Amino acid sequence: MREKILHGVARIGEWFGDREIYDWFGKNLHRMREPSLRYYMRAKELKAAGMDWTNVLATGDNNRRADLAARLLESDAFGSTAERVDAFVAQGGGCRATFFNYRRRLSATSDTPSVRQHRSND
Repeated sequence: MREKILHGVARIGEWFGDREIYDWFGKNLHRMREPSLRYYMRAKELKAAGMDWTNVLATGDNNRRADLAARLLESDAFGSTAERVDAFVAQGGGCRATFFNYRRRLSATSDTPSVRQHRSND
């Protein structure tokens, strides 16, 4: 399944013209159940309108707890893992063990080699 997802992302990179959006999605694949071209296109529309296009995944059908764990892990607002765990539990993400399960899954997906964007010679 993971290879299929990476192949699909690489295919998008062959023609998608916005490197910033493409790279951002590459770093946030763990937040999606399955990458969709709709996310990329919606982000491009929001960016063109001057809106915060990085919130495009917040409106999708994603795993709320995985998204919460990812945001807490990326945040500099916490001085320790224990503080992140407390925030995860307090915000309804689940128990301590659930946080660590998501942390393990998210670190496994972030170890995925980056996918290079291919450009055609127009």
